[in-house]
Amino acid sequence: MQMEHIDLILEFSGLHEKVETKDANENTTEFYLSPGIKYDFGHGFEAGVAVPVGLNDDSADWGVMARINKTFEVGSPF
Repeated sequence: MQMEHIDLILEFSGLHEKVETKDANENTTEFYLSPGIKYDFGHGFEAGVAVPVGLNDDSADWGVMARINKTFEVGSPF
């Protein structure tokens, strides 16, 4: 029997992008640190929310992201 529980999460992410305009090409690099929480409802269902905070000038100052997961178990092929 799986128990429901809450997890604290901390994720670091980055994005490197080449932006092309009529006048010039520009490279941007964004870095984020996203603290948040994830709740395990049991039976393979999870939901979470995090607040990514920009760590450099190219990054947005902050944002909000949410996710919902469903895990499906597949029987052993052996």
